[in-house]
Amino acid sequence: MLTGYIAIGEFLRAVYLKPNYAKPYNNIGVVYYGKEEFSSAIRNYQKAIKIYPQNLEALNNLAVVLKKLVQLEKAKAILNQALKLGASHAGDLLQHCGFIRRNWQQQVSHSFLSGICETRIVQPLLAGSGS
Repeated sequence: MLTGYIAIGEFLRAVYLKPNYAKPYNNIGVVYYGKEEFSSAIRNYQKAIKIYPQNLEALNNLAVVLKKLVQLEKAKAILNQALKLGASHAGDLLQHCGFIRRNWQQQVSHSFLSGICETRIVQPLLAGSGS
């Protein structure tokens, strides 16, 4: 248990050294999630996203904690936010698509997930690959 708080201390030290770096906030959120301190996890994921709105890892993590708290509409909105980032984050979006398929099958139909992934991620990537 103490290890988590030591990690949080180290991440806060990183924040002190570089206040506009999103990664430590995401990592603090991960520690709090592991401790089941979900409100603290959410607060830190939101800080990471505020600093760097294209942070797919923090968006994913925020969606996961919201799903855990059965706030499915909020979680879906976060996932849609991540999907709107566009092809400039192609590799991350493909990983995100796999994340959605693995973690959301019971709340959202598979055809919906496939449609979202196909139309918002795969097709734009294929269209961009020919240029």
